[in-house]
This record gives sequence, structure tokens and C-alpha cells, in this order.
Amino acid sequence: MLQRVDFSTTPISAVFVFNDPRNWALDIQVMIDVILSRGIVDRSRPIDGATPVELIFCNPDLLWRTEFPRPRLGQGAFREAFQAVFKVCRPLVTLLIGNP
Repeated sequence: MLQRVDFSTTPISAVFVFNDPRNWALDIQVMIDVILSRGIVDRSRPIDGATPVELIFCNPDLLWRTEFPRPRLGQGAFREAFQAVFKVCRPLVTLLIGNP
């Protein structure tokens, strides 16, 4: 049975990116919402930018090989895109732990 979660009252202490997403725009937006909301995504609360939410990326690879003849963008490219967008909003500290 699927349990519903009220994210307006459920604290989120970390965002863990363990794979490069398919929808970068949506994932960047959700990550920014979580970080700027200080871990409680409540539309009625003002966003003040203090961030106790830890941001963890597990793979630094900008490019990776596939059967396609040219390299594909990896999680490192997503991290760079996220950081570029977030930089406009606030200073950012991330933790990079390497390949799993």
C-alpha cells in the first residue's frame, strides 16, 4: 500500500543524486525548492535561503561512453548545470564522493 507523505511538514535533510536524471529542468527545480526552503517544502513559508540541506553527488563523470559513437553527458554535467542555475539564487556547498 502506498503511503502519502505531506512534504509541507516532512523535513528533508539531504538531496542525494546517484544517477543523472532524465528531466534536468524538473530535477533542478525540485532541488532548488528543497534547498531554499531549508528542507521543508511548504508553499506558505517564505524562502530565506539558509540551507541545512546537504547536497551529495556520487559521480563526477562529465562524459561517459555508450554504444553511441560519441560520448554522452553524465552526472557531472547535471551537477555543473545545477550549480550554474543555483549560483544565480545563492552560494552553494556540495559534497562529491566519487563513483559508487
